[in-house]
Amino acid sequence: MQRFGCSTILRVLLGACLIALVPNCPAQAAQNQQLTKHARKIQHKLTKFKSGSYLHLVLADAPDSYGALGPLSQNSFRFTDADNNTTSTYSYEEVSSVRTDKESIGMGTEPHRHFRVLPILMGAAAAGAGAGVYMAVR
Repeated sequence: MQRFGCSTILRVLLGACLIALVPNCPAQAAQNQQLTKHARKIQHKLTKFKSGSYLHLVLADAPDSYGALGPLSQNSFRFTDADNNTTSTYSYEEVSSVRTDKESIGMGTEPHRHFRVLPILMGAAAAGAGAGVYMAVR
């Protein structure tokens, strides 16, 4: 039968002290619990867009609004109206739905053009094969 040594007791005491010293930190998910389920969905949709994206907001108690998305915060976001260029702050509860167009406003949001390599390589291979056949027949 083994006896408890001094080092075992010290280890247990050290572990208990470390557990007792851990502060009670609320999770970040608890901060989003103050929003309704619909507001969390709208917030999640808006986080997928870059700042400056051109959006169509369907508001609950106001006419629809087209414009550019601004910075997002915990309970609200900024939106620049395209009609009169005014910046408004909306809470997530005020928005019924978010729709997008394929246009963006702001530097760095223009669509990227992809250089297509495969058609160029196929054309070069066809030209090379044609030149090979011409040299062989000649």
